[in-house]
Amino acid sequence: MSSHGSCHNVPTDQSRGVGAVDARPPVLDYAKMKSLGGRDFKGDVSPDAVVEWLREMEDVFEYLYATPEEKVQYVVFLLKGYARS
Repeated sequence: MSSHGSCHNVPTDQSRGVGAVDARPPVLDYAKMKSLGGRDFKGDVSPDAVVEWLREMEDVFEYLYATPEEKVQYVVFLLKGYARS
């Protein structure tokens, strides 16, 4: 047991080193994304509809402060049917 009285193996700044990166994926809030207007995309629409969907999604991502990596994960979740294949 450590001098702090804890037996948990929780990484500290010292044990992880300076600049260590947390390997856990970010926790994404799909319910919030959907409530802000995120909607499924099925891919069976006109090019204009695709552009409109992308614009709408960028607005949602702005409210979520989504990183580029998070945006990809959200979009993959929303792709359905033909758009996913």
